[in-house]
Parts: sequence; structure tokens; C-alpha cells
Amino acid sequence: MEPTFQSATNLTFKHVIQKIEHLTFPPISKKVSSMRIHEPYTGVWAIKKNKVIGVILADINRAGLSEIFSFYVIPEERNKGIGTQLLSILEDILKKQSVKAVQSRYRSDWNSIHIIEKLLKACSWEKPKIVRIISEISIEKYTVVPWPDLKLPSDFTFFNWGHLTDNDRNFINDLRQKGQIPNEFNPYQHDDKIFYPVSFGLRSKETLVGWNIVYSHKPDTIEYNNLFVLPPFRKFGYAINLLHKSFGEQHKLNIPCATWIINSNNTPVMKIAQHIAGKHVSKFVEVKVTGKRLNKGLPELAAPCLI
Repeated sequence: MEPTFQSATNLTFKHVIQKIEHLTFPPISKKVSSMRIHEPYTGVWAIKKNKVIGVILADINRAGLSEIFSFYVIPEERNKGIGTQLLSILEDILKKQSVKAVQSRYRSDWNSIHIIEKLLKACSWEKPKIVRIISEISIEKYTVVPWPDLKLPSDFTFFNWGHLTDNDRNFINDLRQKGQIPNEFNPYQHDDKIFYPVSFGLRSKETLVGWNIVYSHKPDTIEYNNLFVLPPFRKFGYAINLLHKSFGEQHKLNIPCATWIINSNNTPVMKIAQHIAGKHVSKFVEVKVTGKRLNKGLPELAAPCLI
């Protein structure tokens, strides 16, 4: 029995949670905690014997770009071309919505990684690029890492990120308005997940120089993914001072694991990570991105309806 396909362009987060949360991969509740997903969503699903057997979901941002944030076919229905059909139908719908291009991100530690890459290649998607590295290190290794000379000038001081002053905030807001702080280093994102005992800023006299903001997702692991130093100070290696300060506090608190998330184009921090962690890394994951320009002819689709 061949599956049938249905679609909708008005799906909400609430609807997905209520109807098909178990068919989202990565799980949508986890996805929205790490990235902004724009409602309403566009989705396509496959049905066989009155049962949903596969779902693909994407959003569209204001720039007319789309990202697939969930793609899943139940195990017993894989290798039958269903994933390819879901993707093809979604591309056609996005094209009708005047979407310029669609992209997708995935991780090298997913069990289905080879299937995903094979499918995207067969559908003429671009060759994937590594955009982020995720490394995990035991905090016990902190004491054996070959830290360089960490002496700070006398007019430099650390401060706990929870003690950010109004002057600091005004300074940050001014830099953000000028575009001098990339969005991924926005220090105000995920405020509810900041682990303040291990998050620190660095000042030179009264001027904010940089920060290492750490996030807590699990009791035994904290995540380092917002290490930023203003350009005039980067050549002095103050990012390492911030890391050393945070690692030391984590070690005192006996939190066993640290995860680093580093953009692959952030060469200075990549070098720091390799120097400090190096052979001590217990887990190494690549986050890849691939995409496709939508410029093919469009077949007619059945009228959309909700799952």
C-alpha cells in the first residue's frame, strides 16, 4: 500500500506538540530551546493505513529563507523513498510561498547521518559544510591542561555576570546597535539558562572587555558557547583567562562535564580549544549545514489540511 501525503502552511508549535510531537526529530521541544523557529510552520506528512508514518517541518523567516528543523520517518517505513517524497513536496510548497532558499542543519553523531546525507545529495542539495564544533571534556582534566601564562594586567578585573551594571548594559547595547557584537554572541540570549556561578565578565578599569557566559542544561554538564572578547583585546589572549576562571569555578563546584560549542569560522577560539582541550576531549561532534536554491517548476498539490 502506497502512502498518501498531506500538507499545511499554518502549523503552530502548540499544534505540533499536541498532534505529532513524537514524530519530530530532533524533538521540537529541545529544538526551540536552542534556536528560534518562526511560526507558522510549513509541514508535510505521509499517511499509511490511517497512521502518520513520516513528517517534515520547516519555518520561514522574514528574509524569505526557510530552515527544515524536523525530519522523521518511522523505522519500519524507511528505505522506501518516503523521505525523498516528503522533501520534494516540501520544496514545492516553499517555492509557492516565494521562499528563496531552504537549508538544514544536522549533527555527525545522529544514527541516521548517512541516510540524511545520501538523501540530500540525491535531491541536489549543496555539499554540506561544517559550521560548528561540539566538544565535551571532563572537568577533572582542567588540572592537567597546559594553561599558558595567565597573569592579567593590574587594571583588569573579573566580575560575576550576575553583577552586570547599568553602564555595562548600555555599553553592550551600543555595541549591538553598531553591529559590533555578532548575533550568536548576544549576551542576553537564553537568560533563563545562564549558570551564573561559572559565568564571568572581564573589565579594564571601568570598561567591559569580554565575557564567558555558561549555560546549564543538565545537572552534571554545563555548556560553554558564548566566549567573546572585543577585537582590540583579542591579541592578548584574554579569552583564555576567562575560560580558566570559569573552569576553575566549575571544578570547585564539582560539576563533572563541560561542553564547548564553537563556530568553525571562529579560528581564534578553535585554536584555544585545541590547545587547552586537545587530547582530553571525550566527545567530538560536527554540526553541518546544507541548502538548496528553489528554482524548479512546481506541480500542483492537493489543498492543504491539518494533521
